[in-house]
Amino acid sequence: MGQGNGAGPSIWSIISSTVFEELKKRGLDTEFGMAISTGLYKLCGFSYVDDCDLIADGETSEEVHHKIKHMIDLWDRIMEVNGAAIAPDKCWWYSINFKWTNGKWKYEDAGTDIALTVRDKNNVERILPTAKSSEAMKMVGVHLAPDGNESEQLTQLCKKAQKWANQIIRSPLDDGAVWIALHQTITRGIEYPLAATTLDQQALNRALVQVRSVALPRSGFTRKFPHAVLYGPVAVQGLGLPDPYIYQYCRHVQDIVSQGWRGTPTGQLIKANLEAIKVEAGLYDHLFDQDLTVTWFNTTNSWVIETYKFCRQRDIVFEEPGKTLKPRCQGDDTIMNQFAIAGYSSKDLTILNRCRLFCQVDSISDVAEGNGIFLSERWITTHTPESCCMESSGQTRETRQKKIGNSGS
Repeated sequence: MGQGNGAGPSIWSIISSTVFEELKKRGLDTEFGMAISTGLYKLCGFSYVDDCDLIADGETSEEVHHKIKHMIDLWDRIMEVNGAAIAPDKCWWYSINFKWTNGKWKYEDAGTDIALTVRDKNNVERILPTAKSSEAMKMVGVHLAPDGNESEQLTQLCKKAQKWANQIIRSPLDDGAVWIALHQTITRGIEYPLAATTLDQQALNRALVQVRSVALPRSGFTRKFPHAVLYGPVAVQGLGLPDPYIYQYCRHVQDIVSQGWRGTPTGQLIKANLEAIKVEAGLYDHLFDQDLTVTWFNTTNSWVIETYKFCRQRDIVFEEPGKTLKPRCQGDDTIMNQFAIAGYSSKDLTILNRCRLFCQVDSISDVAEGNGIFLSERWITTHTPESCCMESSGQTRETRQKKIGNSGS
């Protein structure tokens, strides 16, 4: 397949799908669990046109390295049959651990001491560069970093906007042509990566300030033309220019709804994330249909959480895919709903939610006596993780005390 071949994407989809199927047969996929529906979605990686991302997981860095090396070698052997080869100069890899501190996690780079090699077209083993979890790399035109920071993507958008503005300043286009160029070129270029980003409104305004300062005067408008009219729908006498910030989150909502019912790989990953966040929120029913504003997430902000915040601020309600937590009995309620109604601060709710997650409970019926009025005695006593494990294995308090005494404590 030559560069620019019209049939290239279709042919590559057929070839890459065959390789992914072979990787799955060898057990080299990664499982993503559904926290509520308890299903599993297995994935080896992603492929689009000539880009491919492989995923590997394991208990240790060595296990992950062995698995991803096996995947790359198998990919290389299958591509060799088709007369193709991996291009090491276009490849990199991340090796990441999860580090826990005070009940919260963050990424920790784990691949600095491990080398990953691949054969090039001349059959020479080449070492692939290792990228840090905070380092964004370009994948299918979008600059993404595993830890979620979007500083590089914002930088690239600013550069793209500045380049377009400089070209328009020197162009001989009339005002109508500049307005069309604003709609059809730079606006489309800015919108392209927004399905994968969660950039805030101020950041996007910084990226577009150069575009507006040049395009509006060249189109016959003042630089300070009201944004409400500029971005307003034509049906209500606006100019119909898409607001990138609104477009970004509308695209998120569209993907949550459409990808979910279609059962695509993207939809399955969104479903897994939604169910995990519903468990973390500890509330019944769908996340985007809550009467309460959830402020007690303990994990790092994510694509789904940021979309939830946007929808909550604008009273956007819809039914997302995936199952929800349900009451255990008549009159049951969630622990977090009761805490929120009691008026605890956002900081306190986050701490209480962390304790709830540690105890692996979500409903009042999980911690109350049968009458639903009093707490069960086992939840009144202070427990350490070790003592919880001992009790769950059937050991009594006296047995634990005896063990502590024998250890010299």
